[in-house]
Amino acid sequence: MGKFMNFARREEIYEKYINLFKPEKNFEIPVDSAMGYVSFEKIFVRENLPGFDKSTVDGYALIAEDTSGASREFPKTFKITGKVEMGKGYENVVRSKEAVWVPTGGVIPSGANAVVMVEDTMVEGEFLKVFKQLHPWENVIKKDSGMRKGEVLVNRGERITFGKIDALLANGITKIMVYKKPSVGIISTGSEVVEPDAQKSFFEVRDGNTYTLKAYLKHLGYEVERVAHVKDEYEKFLRIVKEALEKYDVVVTSGGSSVGKKDFTREVFSEVGEVYFHGAWIKPGKPTVFAKVGEKALIGLPGKPVSFMVSAYLFLLPLLKRLEGDTMWKPKVCAYVVSEDSLKAAHGRETFIPVKIFDNFENKILYAKPFPDESGLVKPLLNADGIIRIPLEKEKVEKGEVCEFYMF
Repeated sequence: MGKFMNFARREEIYEKYINLFKPEKNFEIPVDSAMGYVSFEKIFVRENLPGFDKSTVDGYALIAEDTSGASREFPKTFKITGKVEMGKGYENVVRSKEAVWVPTGGVIPSGANAVVMVEDTMVEGEFLKVFKQLHPWENVIKKDSGMRKGEVLVNRGERITFGKIDALLANGITKIMVYKKPSVGIISTGSEVVEPDAQKSFFEVRDGNTYTLKAYLKHLGYEVERVAHVKDEYEKFLRIVKEALEKYDVVVTSGGSSVGKKDFTREVFSEVGEVYFHGAWIKPGKPTVFAKVGEKALIGLPGKPVSFMVSAYLFLLPLLKRLEGDTMWKPKVCAYVVSEDSLKAAHGRETFIPVKIFDNFENKILYAKPFPDESGLVKPLLNADGIIRIPLEKEKVEKGEVCEFYMF
């Protein structure tokens, strides 16, 4: 079996490989369990909210114009004529120079158009001294200013956040159709790799890659298992990949993705499916393999720790987001940061460098401290918040230059 690499740019991999996969599975879930899922349906606001003028403070509802000129030295006097109970309306109308007690979230009585905070008042018997001039609708959420019936509440392909959960429940929506998150099987490869708890020899390497990826994906809510570790044995590797494809939507391998004598990833992927690309024009992460078996995905990640994690972030994560229906699945720039060092780019490749982010409170600028560009070491990832990008056409980044930052 001959070995060769079929390189592609990152955007080409997104468009011609990841874009092939379609989210298909969906199910109904309670809204209060939907955090982090992607909505399968477009949901509209069912009713105008809030349905009444609502106070944002504890205080007294009154007519704002009656407070004109009020101050500590020259307070305005109002007659206290009633009290609003939480969850109840108020039958009477507030007239000039009258005030009604209203709690935070309580209904604003008819006739009133502002609420004075209790801290700006003093009660003297049945009268209220007001020490502050108010403008109309101060400390009031106006009726139906939050949501209006028929507005889009959640779009299809939009991820459910805590704010959307709150809004859905406020509309009386307790169940929602969401996309199923894809299942992921991870396979470790390499005769030099041993388990993390193993008594290793001088030349062996403990497997941090696959267990770290498992932990990361579980944190993001995916169903994921570290399936097995395979030494450099072609037939066993092939068998385990086939078994994993029967169980998982996405199968990920670590190591063996280059073109060495015992790098079997491409051959195994070719035997079970179609290899679309072998190699990405990025550094680190160049020897990543991208294959498809029916509707299932196979991704062979490099074995070096930084290459492994950068490739997982740039390609595996977008694939999983695509499969769970997320319309915003491509990596997005999180911030623009200033590099603390001069950095060289890899010739002909997009370059991604692990960095630690910190800010300077005096000039309100985010800075990036790059870590050594050694993809074979674990240490660059130890304190990294994410990666900065040097575009394909650039040869270097000067100290003090602004870069794109992607957060892990």
